[in-house]
Amino acid sequence: MSMLGNYMRLKREQLEEALENPDILPDLLFSEENGDNTLYIDKSWHGIHFLLTGTPWEGDPPLSYVILGGQSLGDQDLGYGPPKYITPEQVKEAYWVLSMLSFDELRKSYNPDRFSEAGAYPNVWDEEGEELDYLLSYLNEIITFFKLASENGEAIIFWVE
Repeated sequence: MSMLGNYMRLKREQLEEALENPDILPDLLFSEENGDNTLYIDKSWHGIHFLLTGTPWEGDPPLSYVILGGQSLGDQDLGYGPPKYITPEQVKEAYWVLSMLSFDELRKSYNPDRFSEAGAYPNVWDEEGEELDYLLSYLNEIITFFKLASENGEAIIFWVE
């Protein structure tokens, strides 16, 4: 079974409501009317986290905020654990750093053996660079998503299903 990454942008009020009552999360996250506020990143989530932080599960803020950072939002398992959220302030911090990334530098630093040794999902790293192109394509979408959230003063929720 695949582990697929998802994001949703939320207004501060929506985040506060979800923090007060995490039972609303499934309706909030899987509502068709919120489709414009979501981003699907397929299986790229773990590889992007490793590319940005150099660690499989941890990392220093603000780059760790992008995928696996943030705080758990409730304890409902949405497939592979509870969703994580970052505040509008953390979104701004993360976007600022994301906006300064050099894709050329990321390409130069890419080492598929390190990804394999770290067990970075989806465990298909090779020398050809197709996997890196896959990661960078989704990273570009993430940067655009964070830019919009930053401009709108929104929080972001991330979950794996």
